[in-house]
Amino acid sequence: MLGVNDVTSEVFTVEGATQLVAFAKSEGLGWLSMWSATGDKQCPGGAKNYADATCSSIVQDPQVFTKAFAAYR
Repeated sequence: MLGVNDVTSEVFTVEGATQLVAFAKSEGLGWLSMWSATGDKQCPGGAKNYADATCSSIVQDPQVFTKAFAAYR
């Protein structure tokens, strides 16, 4: 999941997405995707300490995860 996960201590950050893209490139993976692109936005009111199905629950620019994953080509 993007941002805060069901286990709230596990937060997938944009930095983590960038590292994942670098790893996928280095290993020659054929496909890389993310769970629920609809959540690739900040929640109204900012960060939350729980997972929300409609947003990332972290402070972020719109579609920043999409942009990070788009680097995988």
